[in-house]
Amino acid sequence: MRDVAAAVGVSVKTVSNVVNATGQVNEATVRAVRVAVEELGYRPNPLARGLNSRTTDTVTLALPGLGYGYCAPLAAAVFDLAEAQGISVVMEPTGGDRERELEVLRNRGGLSDGVLLMPTAITARELQGLPFPGPAVLLGPRRVEGPFDSVASQDTVAAEAAVRLLLDRGASRVVLPSAVKQEPTETVSRPW
Repeated sequence: MRDVAAAVGVSVKTVSNVVNATGQVNEATVRAVRVAVEELGYRPNPLARGLNSRTTDTVTLALPGLGYGYCAPLAAAVFDLAEAQGISVVMEPTGGDRERELEVLRNRGGLSDGVLLMPTAITARELQGLPFPGPAVLLGPRRVEGPFDSVASQDTVAAEAAVRLLLDRGASRVVLPSAVKQEPTETVSRPW
């Protein structure tokens, strides 16, 4: 940034204002700074920017794993949306482990601007009074009441609608594969 400022003959603060689109800078100076930035190959340091703004432009996405249910498409959607906003995503696989889910909420929030977590093991009681340094949103089919915002899908409603559609079209036996990776423990035949 100092090299850009020296090349244009302005202060480092003026270069900062142009790069971050803050403050009042006349149009001729803005153009000169942008040319110097391009010629010198200057790239802002996101860590330094984060120290000043107290943001990281990063969110943590904590999922049981990409092989669980619709986690892979959900992760893809989060990555696409974040990229469009200039935000980085850190994946944090929890494996559906209670301690790992709690660890994400306790610690990752301080390292990113927020956490998106699909809880599979933690309870509402464990969330009460949990010291969390940043915003969090709980995602998925399992709604956990607590101090965090949540977005719950309606998997049961969707499954019932799918089964009814199949029955209406003449199906006599319906198989519903589990959305969670697990070893089958028993086979149950239900008269749908």
